[in-house]
Amino acid sequence: MSFVHLHVHTQYSILDGASRIKSLYSKRDKKKMLIPGLIDRAKELNMPAIAITDHGNMFGVMEFFSEAKDKGIIPIIGCELYVAPKTRFDKKVEGSEEKSAMHLIALAKDKEGYDNLCKLVTHGYTEGFYYRPRVDHQLIEKYHKGLICLSACMGGEIPIAIRKGDNKQASQLAEYYKSIFGEDFYLELQDHGIPEEKHLNSELYKLAKNHNIEMVITNDVHYVLKEDAKAHEILLAIQTNGKLSDARRYKFPSNDFHLKSEEEMMKSFAKLPKAFENTVKIAEQCKDLNIMTKNYYMPSYDIPKGETETTVLKKLCLEGLNKYYNNEIPKEALERLEMELAVISKMGFEGYFLIVQDFINYARNNDIAVGPGRGSAAGSIVAFSIGITKVNPLDYDLLFERFLNPERKSMPDIDVDFQDDKRDLVIEYVKEKYGNDNVAQIATFGTLGGRSVIRDVCRVMGFELSLSDKLAKNIPNNIRLADVYDDPECADFRREIDSNRELKNMYDIAVRLDGLIRNVGLHAAGVIISSKAIMDCVPIYQDSKTKTRACQYEMNYVENAGLIKMDFLGIKNLRLIKDAVADIKNRYGIEIDIDKIPFDDQEVYKIFRKADTAGIFQFESSGMRHMLLNIKPTEFADLVSSVALFRPGPLNSGMDKDYADRKNKRKNIVYKHPDLKPILQESQGVLIYQEQIMAISRVIGGFTAAEADDLRKAMGKKIVEKMNSMETKFIEGGLKKGYDKELLKYLFDTMKGFAEYGFNKSHSVCYALVAYQEAYIKAHYPMEYYVALLNTTIEDVEKISSYLNEIKQKNIGIITASISESNALFSQKDGKIVYGLHAVKGVGYQAALAIEEERERNGEYKSLEDFAKRVDVRLVNRRVYETLIKCGAFSEFGHTENSLLSSLDSIMGYASNYQRDTLAGQTMLFDSVSSEDTGIASLTIENMLEYSNSILMENEKEVLGFSLRYHPFTRYINRIDYKYFNNLLELDKLKDRYEFSIPAVIIKVGEYMTKKNTPMLTLNVIDLFTESVFYITDKNQIDKYRDILNEEMAILIKGIREKSRFNDRIYNNIIEIKELDSYLENKNLKEVKRTVKTNDFENVAKTKSIKVENKDSENHFKNKEIKTKEANNNFIKNSNSDKKQLSLYMNKNIFDDMDLLCLQNAISSNPGDYTIFLKLKSESGMEIFKIGENYKVEPNARFFNEAKSSLRSLIEIEYA
Repeated sequence: MSFVHLHVHTQYSILDGASRIKSLYSKRDKKKMLIPGLIDRAKELNMPAIAITDHGNMFGVMEFFSEAKDKGIIPIIGCELYVAPKTRFDKKVEGSEEKSAMHLIALAKDKEGYDNLCKLVTHGYTEGFYYRPRVDHQLIEKYHKGLICLSACMGGEIPIAIRKGDNKQASQLAEYYKSIFGEDFYLELQDHGIPEEKHLNSELYKLAKNHNIEMVITNDVHYVLKEDAKAHEILLAIQTNGKLSDARRYKFPSNDFHLKSEEEMMKSFAKLPKAFENTVKIAEQCKDLNIMTKNYYMPSYDIPKGETETTVLKKLCLEGLNKYYNNEIPKEALERLEMELAVISKMGFEGYFLIVQDFINYARNNDIAVGPGRGSAAGSIVAFSIGITKVNPLDYDLLFERFLNPERKSMPDIDVDFQDDKRDLVIEYVKEKYGNDNVAQIATFGTLGGRSVIRDVCRVMGFELSLSDKLAKNIPNNIRLADVYDDPECADFRREIDSNRELKNMYDIAVRLDGLIRNVGLHAAGVIISSKAIMDCVPIYQDSKTKTRACQYEMNYVENAGLIKMDFLGIKNLRLIKDAVADIKNRYGIEIDIDKIPFDDQEVYKIFRKADTAGIFQFESSGMRHMLLNIKPTEFADLVSSVALFRPGPLNSGMDKDYADRKNKRKNIVYKHPDLKPILQESQGVLIYQEQIMAISRVIGGFTAAEADDLRKAMGKKIVEKMNSMETKFIEGGLKKGYDKELLKYLFDTMKGFAEYGFNKSHSVCYALVAYQEAYIKAHYPMEYYVALLNTTIEDVEKISSYLNEIKQKNIGIITASISESNALFSQKDGKIVYGLHAVKGVGYQAALAIEEERERNGEYKSLEDFAKRVDVRLVNRRVYETLIKCGAFSEFGHTENSLLSSLDSIMGYASNYQRDTLAGQTMLFDSVSSEDTGIASLTIENMLEYSNSILMENEKEVLGFSLRYHPFTRYINRIDYKYFNNLLELDKLKDRYEFSIPAVIIKVGEYMTKKNTPMLTLNVIDLFTESVFYITDKNQIDKYRDILNEEMAILIKGIREKSRFNDRIYNNIIEIKELDSYLENKNLKEVKRTVKTNDFENVAKTKSIKVENKDSENHFKNKEIKTKEANNNFIKNSNSDKKQLSLYMNKNIFDDMDLLCLQNAISSNPGDYTIFLKLKSESGMEIFKIGENYKVEPNARFFNEAKSSLRSLIEIEYA
């Protein structure tokens, strides 16, 4: 006798099933099984087949089918359907167990059954979803063919009727299902050691005899091994947000829901051999089902009468190339085109290319920005000629075979970038063109990850939050819990759990749950287009909130079902480029074709050499910026190489440093053979690209293009047998071409070593092209660039703060949020960035737009009362008013923020009453009508003193995420004498071994894992001059400071500048961090040695020095005491001159480098068009310096206050 499990839940019965499909193996020893999966366990138990019957879905079916076939076990495809009590459309049903759905097992015995099962599951999501995806009797009757039906567990329709004592209903249901499925309907018997099952099985046995229905034995499998029961119990608690200490939490009634052996099953049902045999009989019925196909459901492209897909594609290609080459297509391009078209035609992919170019051209014709390409598709001249990509592969030596191997048929994979805010419009176009039922997205699955599962299990088991957080932080990112004993970075975690039995138990459970499915989502880019309804091919999942439909199979399995996948990616950088180009045209009348900008513009490369790459695609991270400073790009090839080099493999191997040293003549470029120079010259002799491996194998080893691609793939995936056979072929081919054997062996070994680091050059070119386009705009139109950049990140507070800081450092002014000045989005005015209202937290786009449009239609807002009358209070509600008050947007109306917040009830009441009465027709819609005429009292604002600066700063930070108007370091300006301290602005100028001491305020504390999986603290700090970031990587320092450092804390950072052993960079090594307030009480401070040189002064104060010869003035000055600003509050003097000039009179005797730095900061914060003259007074006379043209100022109250508070030597300021 044999036995087959027919009722099995995998991990895709989400947070209910704990059974892995595939076993988990050790990373160190690939043959060592750590946690058995269902298939391997079934094979171990000598079972010929096994079913998958997840709750209401088929998410895991393809993975299950593939793994079972690989292991030589018959996969039985099924589902435990949820059946609605009435119809699937009834969403409110009274009752207990059956209030939303009951269970029913359906198994597919053939292709028709599989197709019907897909339809049932699909309709469960698209029509019957109510807590769960449900079907009803109508659907079961319609789609029953090819299915075997089992009555399910205690939650099935028939078992529930029996348990309720309604044997009549149970009998009717048995007859009903028998009438539909005939001999393919079975009554299911189970024994999990639950007392109620004894009676239930007895009644089911009677029912079977009375109605002549076959029985079948099953076990409701939810986990693989019996010892997994505890882990499953905790999984259920994670699902229901419960704890083990909760007496009434949801849990299974016994520990017998595992994949039992035949012997275990026999103990319960030894007297029912036929019911055992039926399990094998069902498996035999299902054994021939194959759900994978090599046929593709390619959608049809409409072609003109008399044409074919082949002729249409060729015609489009020639049109595109003629346009590009001005009707003089070179021979090389024509030959490449003919070769590619032949391969595409042979594989039958013409329709694919026509479809892709169709929706790309739709996007371009409808003002939707499309990227230049992505991935290996950029290696195709066909793709380039018909507009799919904007990269001519001949210009960059890109290979078609990297995209489509002529000797290995596989679907082309073209990924397309669209601007992020219009990607959905392209998907809607595709749905409209090919049919809504023929287009779907792709499901993706979130998992219980290493850190998160530790936190989850600790919570359920009742451990303190602080302990679970500490344990989780000791686990590096991207590591499986099963591998912590093999990873040296996990020593602290191991030490912690090994010292405590309860923690070790927690870890053992977490290991069993690590990697199980937590939730379902939608793939960020994947879109399926089919020639027939998707649910005729695969089951469909529908998001219950958005109603977006997706294929239930993961992206890796979509092609196995015959479906065509395309990636529609949304990237904000394309929106930035498009918006900036449009802004430039509107503002200056200059029309830029971003696809035709010159590639030899050194102003653009200067952006990269200075690493001024904030916001630039792929080049923004600190690591990439450091690499750019080393490489110093001067041409486009450097950018392409940088994209390829900035990945863990090349960085860890030092390839980036090798490239930089060779490029900048610090190291000679040596080629092992002259024939390698044409291949490696573009990358400074460094083997970077996969295409270079392919080129070497062709030029040196005599490979065909297809063989070269096979070698590239074998090396990249480390397919040892394939590599060995191809090494022999490479050496033999090279010997025939006259190359030395030692050289050939060296080259092959080198390629093999670099293959895992090799990057797709086509991909690099496309990425570098987008980056260059952005940098071009930044170099020539910085204001338009920054406005567009801020608008693409308008909901990302951290990025806005970072970009605004860069903007301030470039002496670009910022107008804070203002009812009179601000639009909904960021804009510019008079050379300054105007803060966008939508960037303020709580101000939705429609509310911000309402404020902007009303102002444009009917003029400026004259007062707060005028604003309250005119702006729709339904959009600009109380929350919006409060937020706008806190960011200072109403400041021009002359009320304090305290007054406005205290009067908020009055403001809202006034606005609501006025607009209600206006809509009711009780007032005339003319501004000339007074409040008295309308009968509505005037708006009265309470007169309150303003809050303190600290409260104003907190209010602004609450709604912006940072403070624009109030500096967090302000409270220390008068307490810090910089002759005893260094500052952040001078930090990078300090030499090696210099010991610095810097007072600052913490903006943000972050904790991360480095690429080497070691912990790191980051401190974003600010002082009077600028912001900076410090990194703490020392383990002892991290433990010391982790819990005591927090935002807004004032600290003193003591450290030393230390030169790197590997390059010329000097790093800031923190020695100690102290609390600033207590440190300032120390009376024994030592002066620091300044390193700001005279030439730094001259950078600010460029031009000639003029000695005043007026003797009377000099004598007068000698007889007077030199007064500083502390003794002279009225230090601003006016003259009648119309010149835009300011004179700053300074006491030369105490004017020092710190005053210079403070002045530089004050000017940078308040850029304008007033020239500054420094007039340094002393007993010997006065020296006058004209500040350089790059340092003009706006003489506003803020500048005067900053100058007054921070310049110790300031005597007075005079308008010239």
